Amino acid sequence: MISLPDREALLAALEMPLAPVLNSLLSETVARAEVSGLLDLTYLLIVERDDDGDAIADEIGFSPFADPTEVAWQNWTAG
Repeated sequence: MISLPDREALLAALEMPLAPVLNSLLSETVARAEVSGLLDLTYLLIVERDDDGDAIADEIGFSPFADPTEVAWQNWTAG
């Protein structure tokens, strides 16, 4: 997993030895974020083959695999 939480990390990642397709996607995404003025608000997470849902949730604070309606219901009924 490659976590790119801020401008500095995103720009540094452009110099990493990544697969050409990934490098191209990253370059395009960073360029679009910069042009739109959103680079300082951009957080990218590159999930690799061996990363599991728990590792992703630990990194970003939620699981992208969870049903958001179920999570909202659990939070609502717990509080």
